[in-house]
Amino acid sequence: MVARSAGGLPKILAGLQLLPWLQRERKERPDGPTKQLFDCDKCMLDHDEQQRRAIGCGYLPLSDDALPWRPTGRTMTSAEVDMSKPSRLKLPICAGYVCSLPEVIEASIAHALFKSGGLLQFTGGEPPSDALIASVMTLESEVDRLITAVAKEGVKK
Repeated sequence: MVARSAGGLPKILAGLQLLPWLQRERKERPDGPTKQLFDCDKCMLDHDEQQRRAIGCGYLPLSDDALPWRPTGRTMTSAEVDMSKPSRLKLPICAGYVCSLPEVIEASIAHALFKSGGLLQFTGGEPPSDALIASVMTLESEVDRLITAVAKEGVKK
């Protein structure tokens, strides 16, 4: 089901990792900087190509200089950051774009059903594929990371 295209796997993984954080940001700050991240059509109308390239628009060629939104409180891994220049991401692409990929949306729905015991309903009674299980577990891991980060924020206050 999920993650059919090998070429898209880094983008799908980025979407799975960022989705819980982006959802939290949008919930806490609905008019904040992430407001347009799920509306690519509006973003393309409101911003010229240079502005979109600067935030890592997924509809443009990747730019090493792009600075897409990244969540505060989430530590980036060595797999995500160019270790020769730690301020540079290995995949500098818009969080809204990668979180809107069909595979990420599918995994998000499967994750919600997994949490309520309905994953087999989602797969039509068939055992879930390894790719779907991996996607759901990646989301679950990121939700855990987010919960831990929020708890640490609460302790610091």
